[in-house]
Amino acid sequence: MRLTLPGHVVSRLGVGLAQGIALSLLYQAVQQKIWPATNGNVFALLVTVAFFVPTLVISGLGNLRPRTLIVWGAVATAICAGLAYYDILRDPVTLFGVPQMPRIVPTATMWFSLSAILFIVHTLTVAGDADRRVIATYPTHFDVSWKHGVQFVLAMCFVAVLWALLFLGGELFRLIRIEFFATLIRKQTFYIPVTALAFACALHVTDVRASIVQGTRTLLLVLLSWLLPLMALIAAGFVVALAFTGLAPLWGTRWAARILLIAAAALIFLINAAHQDGRVDDRTAAVLRYAKVLAAIAIVALTALAAIALYLRVAQYGWTPDRIIATACVVVAAFYAAGYIYAAARAGAAMKPLESTNVMTALVIVGVLLMLRSPVLDPARISVADQVHRLEAGIVTPDHFDFAFLRYRAGRFGPDELERLAARPEGPQAAAIAERANQARRANTPYETAHPLPPVSAEMRARNI
Repeated sequence: MRLTLPGHVVSRLGVGLAQGIALSLLYQAVQQKIWPATNGNVFALLVTVAFFVPTLVISGLGNLRPRTLIVWGAVATAICAGLAYYDILRDPVTLFGVPQMPRIVPTATMWFSLSAILFIVHTLTVAGDADRRVIATYPTHFDVSWKHGVQFVLAMCFVAVLWALLFLGGELFRLIRIEFFATLIRKQTFYIPVTALAFACALHVTDVRASIVQGTRTLLLVLLSWLLPLMALIAAGFVVALAFTGLAPLWGTRWAARILLIAAAALIFLINAAHQDGRVDDRTAAVLRYAKVLAAIAIVALTALAAIALYLRVAQYGWTPDRIIATACVVVAAFYAAGYIYAAARAGAAMKPLESTNVMTALVIVGVLLMLRSPVLDPARISVADQVHRLEAGIVTPDHFDFAFLRYRAGRFGPDELERLAARPEGPQAAAIAERANQARRANTPYETAHPLPPVSAEMRARNI
């Protein structure tokens, strides 16, 4: 891999300082209620780009060729801008008590999805550029991905310790009645640029001192790998126990698919902790090698059970945003399960083919996240269409339909459907549907949607007064 030159410290710190200034200016716009904070679409686009793209540039300096860095920076900017813009477009208001206010910051789900997309693509880009290939070798992918992950964690710890020391310094000065320092570190014009600058500095130090990152990674993976036999036995025991308990208790819960997918994800993570870059398998203890095979078999069973549990819920209650996201997780888990069981069948305990499965599934994750956060597979849009279809088809009655979902939890698609349902002239139970839709439109809280208030009469007003 390409070594990072010490001279890049000036460029990295400059980018970090520019990022901090940009974020500080955006925060001031919010405080003063001036443009671009008055336009949600523009502000979300700017704050997302200012938050993510400079970090990618800092990480790429010295690790990517200039041309590759420019192209990747442009692509990352387009991804950030597009997803942030649509995130506001799909849900332009947010509920704070009674009034609905314009939203200018993307949702937490969008931040998480975008972080995962950029991390995966950035890792693939850096690894490919290091090997001068479109798809790098697996050891390079492994080294780069873990390097970036450990760098981020160490940088966050560095920033946390820095601020603990700054607050300690502020309290020391306050002991002698000097308030300047304590006041300064609480000003956003100070703490935002300093935080960005410190994060950039930490990324540079951990990049130059690669041995620190590699040592931390090795120790962590060795420790985690010895949890694989335990988790594999737990998962296998659970699957065997189902033969005696039956599936009814599993289907009786409302979170079976969620727990099963979390267990599958834990097994996938521990398998990779034991496998590492594929070059240590000869030195790996036999118990870990065979635990990988047992875990691969368990992942297939857990993924299949999660898919069945999710299918039963959807067939009974229809699509919701949570079930659509769970379905996406099942699809990703299915790719891992198929690839890992093939690796176990093809190469035995070595499971060498799982390396190509990891790379290809990473691309699948990027594609799934992009579709979920875009109009293609927007969970709110699909859920609204399905739930309204069930209502109009008579599968669910108006009294049992969740109008609060349309009013408060379905972005802009729900209120649009409420308007259409409120003006519904004909069809089964059209009058009841229109009445409940109008009640939901007039409601100020989700509780009022579920429990509509009776019409206010003159007698009720007099009695209340």
